[in-house]
Amino acid sequence: MGLCVQFGLRFNVIADRYEFQGGPRRSMEDMKARYFSLARALLIAREGGEELVGNVDIIKNPYNYAHELDRKRQLALAWARSTGIENAEDTSVLEAASSIEAHKTAAAGGVSVSVPVIGRDERAGASALANGTNKPDTPSEEGIPSLFSPQGLPVKPSPGIYSRGAYSV
Repeated sequence: MGLCVQFGLRFNVIADRYEFQGGPRRSMEDMKARYFSLARALLIAREGGEELVGNVDIIKNPYNYAHELDRKRQLALAWARSTGIENAEDTSVLEAASSIEAHKTAAAGGVSVSVPVIGRDERAGASALANGTNKPDTPSEEGIPSLFSPQGLPVKPSPGIYSRGAYSV
């Protein structure tokens, strides 16, 4: 009873911490059955009869050891069944993905197609090419100031002053 109070009826922790010197190893269901039978008997004895405490959950719904074992067995079966199905589904999805990749590689002439990583400068050049000009439209190019006034005129900051996120020339 001391462990039940100490660990707040968390029976998985109680079963882990329980050691009775010289006694048999008890399962969590054994400990639950023992606790609830003692709690039920103590409640009935303290109140003077089962009729007076008939609305208490421990009295109305006594712990059913056999039902708990059956419930856990069914849960273990359902878990094993679902993990087997998931593993089969995962392998089928991976096989389908590898076959799609093989078809793409074959269609590309046996060469694996990879997506190039575009840097900041290359993006600026790409937007300039899209505009039809050969020069990038970024103001951070050599000789072009990077800071402008609201009217669009180039601004040269005082020495020692830096704008966040802008490179000044």
